[in-house]
Amino acid sequence: MDALSILQESEKSFFSQFQKTYNSLLESRVSIANDALERLKKSSGKHMRPTILALSNRLAGGEVGEEAACMASVIELLHTASLIHDDVIDNSTLRRGKETLNAIYNNHIAVLVGDLLLTTVFDYGLNHFSKDILQIVARTGRSLCEGELQQLAESQHTERLSIARYNEIIYHKTASLFEASAALGGMIAGASPEVLGKLFSIGKCIGMAFQIKDDMLDYVGDEKIGKPLGNDLVEGKVTLPLLVLLERADSASYAKLMQRIEDSRSDLTVRNELIAYTVQNGGIDYAKNRMLEYVSQAKQLLASFEESRARNQMIDLLDWMVQRSY
Repeated sequence: MDALSILQESEKSFFSQFQKTYNSLLESRVSIANDALERLKKSSGKHMRPTILALSNRLAGGEVGEEAACMASVIELLHTASLIHDDVIDNSTLRRGKETLNAIYNNHIAVLVGDLLLTTVFDYGLNHFSKDILQIVARTGRSLCEGELQQLAESQHTERLSIARYNEIIYHKTASLFEASAALGGMIAGASPEVLGKLFSIGKCIGMAFQIKDDMLDYVGDEKIGKPLGNDLVEGKVTLPLLVLLERADSASYAKLMQRIEDSRSDLTVRNELIAYTVQNGGIDYAKNRMLEYVSQAKQLLASFEESRARNQMIDLLDWMVQRSY
């Protein structure tokens, strides 16, 4: 059992309530939608965001009770909706080793199921949470959409790619939801503005580090337990390990490398060569150092909290994130 599983096992009551509420929200009176939602119930992810919400709630003095579990369900619904829409946009046929909704049904149904989840988020939220909490949820949903739009614009490669824009994209697409999870855990516990500010920052750092690690695994991951290597390249996504090499290239080298990136989308040989080139020229080392910087920032912020089980578990979570292979 890895560190994440051990941590989640220690909050068994919270995760049991979370799963119960989450599953109850994945229901519809329309048969085809209900069939799709049943499939979602069976495709469980890492539950990173509920985990962060629970730990942040404890850090802020909360008891990780029913309200925290219900809030985690809302956050996970928002995350799931964004994944469904991402799969449609990317024409993905597999997620976590299972067929995506757009592959099973079609894009129209998948988009509407994603929309159904989004409306469920706010219908449920309006009946259970305050305006302040719902504002964070709404802003996070907007951020997820903006991140996807930024990434689509970036994939056109009409301008020279940059690490600055990459950072903006992964903040909106990934870190904003981690940030919200940490902050909402604190809000439910009645945290002070000072503590909330720290939790926002901790959540953002974890989210940025998590996404960079994901992007590294696209080059050096274990295909037996994770996604296929080079999957981002197939989808036309240029992430940090390769992006840093583009930033260092002169105009001629940049043009050649961009052509190789384009060719790699449909040519496995070119794709494997590009992966090897990225690893050999320091792209993974650079990305790892950036990830560790975010992890270090999060640990520095955690050091300002009194020693507690929650603080130690958050540190364990950060260490697991660095070492994870899936």
